[in-house]
Amino acid sequence: MKIRRVLKSNRGSSLILYCLLLSALCGFSALAVDCGVIIIEKAKMQNCADSAVLAGAQELPDLNKTAEIIEEYVIKNGYTMDDFTITFENDNNVVRVKANKQVDLYFA
Repeated sequence: MKIRRVLKSNRGSSLILYCLLLSALCGFSALAVDCGVIIIEKAKMQNCADSAVLAGAQELPDLNKTAEIIEEYVIKNGYTMDDFTITFENDNNVVRVKANKQVDLYFA
């Protein structure tokens, strides 16, 4: 008889709901932090690639000098050339820099 009375009681149900909602809130907070890290790193790499290409494009007929300048700008921005790929197109009149990096996340 006592067990039925306890099971029918509403006492403590708000605690269970609170725990479930707190878990969901922590999960969404972790997702927001990890997404923010990815977005910030993408913006930094985009700025690095843009500045390197603009500096290197001024030396374009000379491919070696262009690649040296791009590498110099990449290193000045705190990256390595392992994160970037340089390609020349249209009879070496166009230079492209592609950035690719594995980002370390905090929660995932």
